Amino acid sequence: MPSGWWWDCGNGQAFPAPVEGDSLDDFEADLTEAVILDHLTDPLTDPYAILRHATKRLVYDHFAYNRTKDEPNPYSVVVYTMTREIHDADPGGQQTKVQHSFSYSDGFRPRDSEEDSG
Repeated sequence: MPSGWWWDCGNGQAFPAPVEGDSLDDFEADLTEAVILDHLTDPLTDPYAILRHATKRLVYDHFAYNRTKDEPNPYSVVVYTMTREIHDADPGGQQTKVQHSFSYSDGFRPRDSEEDSG
């Protein structure tokens, strides 16, 4: 029997498993540098483009300082975390609010900032 199905022992029939929680269907694990930079520049525009149906996504820019070290104000390394407030399969979950959190590091100590979209 294919995965995603369950067996009803009462009458011996197979049924599709109920959809619960979130999903990694159509989730793109490896983002290009261009996509990462677009979302770090403007994270509130379309967070679902990279979150898809997942619960949470962490986006890392490990090379922010290396890329900008010759600029007057180089960027810090950053971890951008987005988290949906309601599971995708729950009512209202497909377009739920997304919490955004940014953690910056200069290599010595982390600095945090948070935003809420929706």
